[in-house]
Amino acid sequence: MSAIVLLALMALTLADVVGRYWLNAPIIGSFEVTEMMLAALVFCALPMVGARGEHVSVDLLDSYLPARRLRMRLSEALVGLMLAATSYAVAMKALESYHYGDQSAMLQWPTTPLFALMALMLALSALGSLLKALFDD
Repeated sequence: MSAIVLLALMALTLADVVGRYWLNAPIIGSFEVTEMMLAALVFCALPMVGARGEHVSVDLLDSYLPARRLRMRLSEALVGLMLAATSYAVAMKALESYHYGDQSAMLQWPTTPLFALMALMLALSALGSLLKALFDD
């Protein structure tokens, strides 16, 4: 899904640049669509990054906490809980967006689907982290 969003983002950027500089006809709302697509790109990639263990990490406590397996499980559990809390907060924002009928500024697109996608991807990431904390060896 991330690859499709990235491809669409590249196509939109190319079309906007060609339209803007060669045809003197920029795509209306391209900046707004780009913002939404970047958010979708980041959150769609999040579960895959977590599943592969490719999050950015800093090894500050490695020399103080020698139990690597326990440390990794606790870290995954903490990350899972934080992702779950963030998913809940974004889901509440999606509901608020739905109830108020929030729309984007220029194109008047509803913002609820984007917030719902973000909440879903965060929830999948949280689930993955919690499962890794419980079952990963």
